[in-house]
Amino acid sequence: MSAGDAGHQGAMRYSEEEIAAEEERLGAKLPDELRERLLAGVPESVLVKTTDGEDMDFSVWGPSTTDSDSKGREYPTPGMTKETQEVREMMGEFFPDDIVVAWGADGTGDLVVVLKDGSLAWWRHDDSDDELVAVEVDWDGP
Repeated sequence: MSAGDAGHQGAMRYSEEEIAAEEERLGAKLPDELRERLLAGVPESVLVKTTDGEDMDFSVWGPSTTDSDSKGREYPTPGMTKETQEVREMMGEFFPDDIVVAWGADGTGDLVVVLKDGSLAWWRHDDSDDELVAVEVDWDGP
């Protein structure tokens, strides 16, 4: 099953080729945990939890894929690298240098991200005291 197709319970699955192409655009390899979930199937949204008990639903941004419109014309979807570049340009100096790529958004401006050390974190865009917080992800969705 390729991306753009929902599997069981709405899980999106991406091919090795789609993930490798996204890593090429990114210029970095995704962490194994995220890579494995993209291959196996990830829901449209996941529950992200901090160690202090805060949690939030994040919509998942996957690799760029090819989609088609109602007339059958194919076009590329943005993908996580392009989405991250747009946020980085918009936020400028306020976008943390430690972020490699964002792979999800909560709708308020916060992102769930991959850091340079390969860990996953919650970027709280409006909290300069605690803007990057380590997280655990409930991959089965909210």
